[in-house]
Amino acid sequence: MKTIITIDGPAGGGKSTLARKLQENLPDFVLVDIGSYFRWAAYLCLKDGVDLTKRKDVYDHVKDKLELEFGSEKSGKSDELMVYYRGKNINRKIFSRQVSVNASYPSKYYLIRKLIRRNLRELAKKHNIIIAGRDTGTYTFPDATIKFFLTANLESRAKRRYHDMKYAGKKIALSEIREQIAKRDQSDTTEKDSPLNMPRDAISIDNTNMTIKRTWEECMKIINIKLKKL
Repeated sequence: MKTIITIDGPAGGGKSTLARKLQENLPDFVLVDIGSYFRWAAYLCLKDGVDLTKRKDVYDHVKDKLELEFGSEKSGKSDELMVYYRGKNINRKIFSRQVSVNASYPSKYYLIRKLIRRNLRELAKKHNIIIAGRDTGTYTFPDATIKFFLTANLESRAKRRYHDMKYAGKKIALSEIREQIAKRDQSDTTEKDSPLNMPRDAISIDNTNMTIKRTWEECMKIINIKLKKL
């Protein structure tokens, strides 16, 4: 298995943003988006009329169709994540609003998570990877090279999500976002199959009072030290 960097933590902590910044500074690594697997499963079921509330039907329909590949392309000043299935770019299919709303169904199903874990571990045999998401450093890659657990207090995470949505032109009250994240925290920590836990050997970073730049700079220092020892 190649070098693996995982980023766990609660919703709104900046995991995805950190992952993108790290990959921009680590060109030998592939950025993997675990959410794309759930989106692709949702898309396939929606396209073919499979009931997403029936976990066995969902599993049977997607079990041989989750071999995704990842890359990036320049978009303005930053790199844009590209997701491929059998060599074809599927970004337009999986990043629609309808798919986003329904991706939560397959994300809750243990057999789907188990399938994705298997595919991710096959991917890690071919590429050095950076991956962010709940349980990536516990269930998915317990043997990862470097593990981060990124967190911040509820108010800070809510404000970040609020500013991101405002920047994207979406109107929603800060109080509503705060409530959504609090509910997500409760759900993530009590999830039966794979609850949110800090990996035993993870490096915990509380970025409540840290900028994005400061956060990834601190992580890069740690990564550079650890990679030199390999």
